[in-house]
Amino acid sequence: MQNVNPQLKKTIYIAAAVLIVILIGFVFYLGLQAKDKTATIEIQSAVPTDPTVAVDGQKVSSNSKNSVKPGQHTVVAKRNGFADSTQQVSVNGGETKTIRLLMDPNSDVGYQWLRDHPDAAVEWEGKIGQQFDQNSKNTTDKNPLIAYLPEVHPTWRIDYGTSQAHPNDPTAVAITILYGNDQAKQEALDWITSKGFDPNNYEIIFQTPPEPGG
Repeated sequence: MQNVNPQLKKTIYIAAAVLIVILIGFVFYLGLQAKDKTATIEIQSAVPTDPTVAVDGQKVSSNSKNSVKPGQHTVVAKRNGFADSTQQVSVNGGETKTIRLLMDPNSDVGYQWLRDHPDAAVEWEGKIGQQFDQNSKNTTDKNPLIAYLPEVHPTWRIDYGTSQAHPNDPTAVAITILYGNDQAKQEALDWITSKGFDPNNYEIIFQTPPEPGG
């Protein structure tokens, strides 16, 4: 290199430095790509604080961060006194999904745990309230007629209650029509039609007032 033109030598050094920078950048990029291929599921056990938890069948700590492959995963929590909890979790590469477990008590053991942990009980009750509000909204969205009920008139009344045809569907309802005579029954059906609803699209239970002294 002693006989190499100084300008050429400088060019060679610059090119080597640029190549090193490119290689370092490439290695860093590969590191980021590898990181993006890893996802994380964080488990936070709030109610109760000590359930047995498994991610895709593998037992993990009840409060932990767990590296998983991107995609769909199943988180199962079990504990005496509480109903089993199963959640499907979808997580992307490089993403962290937090699962906060608020299990529902199903025996005196579970309810006693809530009494012994009042702060946790407040959070659980908040979840129950949110679920009730969401269920009510879902029921109304599916059965918009009930937003107008109850409707009470001297000879008939329209209300709603639990569906007899679909008792296991929390969003299913039955429309109840209490009427005094055939004319009142028809007036109640006409009222439903006047609100823009087809009575045939609803599960309707017709009732008549009990006989005096019955």
